[in-house]
Amino acid sequence: MHLLSTIGGPASPDPLVSSEAVKTETVGEQIDRWRTDCRWSEEDLADRVGLDVTTVSRHIRGDMKPSLKNIGKYERELSKHLDRKIVIQNTPRKRP
Repeated sequence: MHLLSTIGGPASPDPLVSSEAVKTETVGEQIDRWRTDCRWSEEDLADRVGLDVTTVSRHIRGDMKPSLKNIGKYERELSKHLDRKIVIQNTPRKRP
């Protein structure tokens, strides 16, 4: 099995992120996975990216897709905390 890096490239030292996982994860699931890796609550993440916790919760649940501007905020804060480049892959919204 080929592994993906945190930026979605070829091989990675992170054995927990497979190409299959990235293909099937929604934007919200990716945000939530990285948030969990940081050991942040949704409130912590909201404070760090400067968004309302309700908005962050909607992004994570897939009820609302974040704008490119907000995806950039998530990527910057998560990357800074995890000390590696995080790129959130644009995937289709979760269907109801």
